[in-house]
Amino acid sequence: MYDEDKLTLFFSLEEKKIFLHKKGYTVIRVPVEKEMSVYQNVFRTVLSAHDVAIKDGERFEIHDAFNKEIKKQLLKI
Repeated sequence: MYDEDKLTLFFSLEEKKIFLHKKGYTVIRVPVEKEMSVYQNVFRTVLSAHDVAIKDGERFEIHDAFNKEIKKQLLKI
């Protein structure tokens, strides 16, 4: 039997970016420096990046913004 409370949907990062762009968000890639432990007391700084969604001058983590917008759309149905 189908349980509506346990529905899981999977979206790729690219699908999330397209959806947020349609909802008026700007998605940018932000560089991030991370300290990584190589072994014991040896650490290296690694340059990484993550995507950020911006709307009305406010920054959101892309997955949080997507969850917020998809919930709004599902509640309209």
